[in-house]
Amino acid sequence: MSQSKYTRRDFLQTSALGIAAVFFSSSFTRAFDFSDKPYFNLKPIGRSLELDGYYIWCSSPIWGEDGKVHLFYSRWKKEKGMGGWLNGSEICRAEANSPFEEFQHKQIVLAPRGGEFWDATTCHNPLIKKVEDQYYLFFMGTSNGKTNTKRIGLATSKSLDGDWTRPEKPLLLPGEKGAWDDHCTTNPAFVKGNDGKYWLFYKSWNTEEYETQKGAVRGNRKYGLAKADSPMGPYKKNLKIR
Repeated sequence: MSQSKYTRRDFLQTSALGIAAVFFSSSFTRAFDFSDKPYFNLKPIGRSLELDGYYIWCSSPIWGEDGKVHLFYSRWKKEKGMGGWLNGSEICRAEANSPFEEFQHKQIVLAPRGGEFWDATTCHNPLIKKVEDQYYLFFMGTSNGKTNTKRIGLATSKSLDGDWTRPEKPLLLPGEKGAWDDHCTTNPAFVKGNDGKYWLFYKSWNTEEYETQKGAVRGNRKYGLAKADSPMGPYKKNLKIR
């Protein structure tokens, strides 16, 4: 199925029209037809997954060999409040016959392990990918319910319904003290790059900035890239993006 490519030129043209509409009213844009652009034809279809008593976050879908859509997602009890993802989230799997149908919860995939484990207090940020005949579930865990122990991990399975091999150590660690990413590693994004290596994008920030700055958001969140010859790693950090 062919897809329209949204180019930089499209973006600049669209931005210019938006500015013009502010000055000349919305009637200015009525003379232009954007019907062939899929990003102007998106329509909401409503909620696809709801669970009583839980907040749901971080969904990651994948087509299964059974023809169904498998949705990996984070959930935590509402009694913990919106901040409960940091010290009580678990990763689950739901199924639907298509992306447009309601998903049904099927199982808990990864739950906090407690004790001295690196993912003792939360499992969050799931990202499901398949490489050859193996499923890779990237995620974030914490050991003390605080941001400074957020670490990216990787669980593997031959099947979407498990069993999942749980990692004993995180996949990607923070940088050395003073580095821009010395606080944590979180929010994994994974893809095979055009250089043949496996790319892992991640979010982090600097601890000193986080501890000394004031305001609702402390520490400038930035993104980095690490690469490996295998999805399992080891990953070598390449650059800071922003």
